[in-house]
Amino acid sequence: MSGKKGSASGDRSSYPWIGRALPSSAVLREKPVKNPRATYTGRIIDIPQDTIVTVSGCEQGWLQLEANVGGKPYKGYVSQELIQYVSPKFNASTNSVAQYRAFVKSGFWPLAVGPLTTFSETDRQTLLKELNSAQLAQMMNAVLLTMPALDVSLRPGFLFQPSALARVTKTITDLDPTAATAGKRWAAAKVKRLEVGANATVSVVSRAAWGALARKQDKDWYEYPTGAPLPLTNIVVHHTTDSLKQTVKELQVKEMKDGYSDMPYHFVITSDGTINEGRIIGAMGAHAGQFEGNKDKKKDPDYGSIGIVLCGDFENRWENGWNPDKPTARQLESLQRLLNHLVLEYKIDSNRILRHSEVKRDGAPKVCPGANLSLYIDSMKKKARDFLVEIEAAEKELKTAEHLALHLPPSPNRVFRGH
Repeated sequence: MSGKKGSASGDRSSYPWIGRALPSSAVLREKPVKNPRATYTGRIIDIPQDTIVTVSGCEQGWLQLEANVGGKPYKGYVSQELIQYVSPKFNASTNSVAQYRAFVKSGFWPLAVGPLTTFSETDRQTLLKELNSAQLAQMMNAVLLTMPALDVSLRPGFLFQPSALARVTKTITDLDPTAATAGKRWAAAKVKRLEVGANATVSVVSRAAWGALARKQDKDWYEYPTGAPLPLTNIVVHHTTDSLKQTVKELQVKEMKDGYSDMPYHFVITSDGTINEGRIIGAMGAHAGQFEGNKDKKKDPDYGSIGIVLCGDFENRWENGWNPDKPTARQLESLQRLLNHLVLEYKIDSNRILRHSEVKRDGAPKVCPGANLSLYIDSMKKKARDFLVEIEAAEKELKTAEHLALHLPPSPNRVFRGH
């Protein structure tokens, strides 16, 4: 892996350099993955849009980088097309004013904040007067999002906290109140989008991490075509009908002994609420059922269906001595988060969250996922639907606030002095 020093040329191959996440979220993984669409393997965390990262190298088309998300440092790999080059990583001795002006000229406001906080009040005012109203709004937004505690920083009165960042926001407010208000609205919208999105944040234990057995070779195994969005349209919820204490490895061993080539389900939620990767998401499951004599994969009940199973037996049956389990609070919380994540990630209609018993298929009627879990499904569908409405509203407000901030007219109360 290259260890070249950064340069001002903008050469992405000269490391280290500073970058930022481009899409709504960039997935950070433990190592490069050949087909990331098809698996949750090695998934560490989603890096929010505009997060500043430090890139130290490249391997197989994946950038090795460090990022701070939610106040915690993370290291891993991100597919290179998801990270925009910003600048070389400056040495501490680099002139702060030069750094600041370079970042402003490039429009990389979060990086301009650092140098700006080191200046005297007089110098800070002089430099900020070089910005027009739209630029000041962008600076205000960047400063607010740099504050350690976002929820605290956006409360009324925060401008007068005795900190370097607060002094910057006060200077901007004194200079151009309209720009400051626009920047604050934009920052608040970003925070709201992050808060709502957190309801769909999941941590999935990869197959490798829980020690999955290699799948058997099977003529019926089917992976969705690569190079196109996964054709996922349904989510089917199941129970294992086994012990609540069953592990994901025990479930896989049992299912493979029963003739399956691999775990039939895409996700397994154990009693402690852990979400485990089952069959890779890019492969058709074997959980929903089938139609006798059907040879068309696209007409199979499993085609496009994501299978989620909770460990436990949630139906009142003779086999469990008429003493069914109840899903744990952690299982239910994880299931809701996973449902939110899946309907958002794969644009699935929340009405297509189904109990196994609701799937059209051949064979005897099913009671899966059992009465004690089934009673929660309707409310979970509603919560997933409400989540989609809320996140759509948050994204709309974010776009509106951003547009207003970027298109502010010049302030009539001051003269713009462009440098």
